[in-house]
Amino acid sequence: MLPEYSDLVLRRATRDDLVQVESIIRAAFAPYLGVVSPPPAPLHQSYDGLLSASRSWVVERDSHIVGCVVCEVVADRLQIDTVAVHPDHHGHGVGRQLIARAEQEARELGLKTVTLYTNAAMSDNLEWYPQLGYLETGRRQDQGWHRVFFTKVIESDR
Repeated sequence: MLPEYSDLVLRRATRDDLVQVESIIRAAFAPYLGVVSPPPAPLHQSYDGLLSASRSWVVERDSHIVGCVVCEVVADRLQIDTVAVHPDHHGHGVGRQLIARAEQEARELGLKTVTLYTNAAMSDNLEWYPQLGYLETGRRQDQGWHRVFFTKVIESDR
C-alpha cells in the first residue's frame, strides 16, 4: 500500500467541476473498456445535472480534482452511483476518503444505509468494498450489466 496523501481537499462538487469530473471518470473506467460489455455504466452517465442536483463530492490535490463520488437519496438510503479516482492517484486513500464522505452524508441526512453496486468483472472493487464494511447483498443482470450489490448500515453520530 502506498502512503496516504495528507494534502487532500474534500469539497462538494459544483457544475463548474463537470469537465474535470468527466475526465476523471473516463480515466478511472478506461481499463475496463473491452473487459466489461457493455462498457461500464459510468461512461454512459450524464453528470451535468447530477453535480448540481445530487450529493456529489470531489477530492482535490494541488488544486486539481483527482477523485469524485456521486450519490443520491433513494427512498430511505444513500445510493453511491459512481466513485472514481484517477489511476495516477490510486492507492493513496482518495477513494477511501470519498466513501467516508458519502457515509457521513448519510449520517447527516439521518439515513441508516448506504448502498452501491459494481460490475462483477471489477474484481478489485469486489475485494475493496467488503474491506470498508460493505456486505454483498446480491448479484444479477441489471440494465445489461452483471452487477454486484453492496449495503452498509451506518452508525448514527447522535
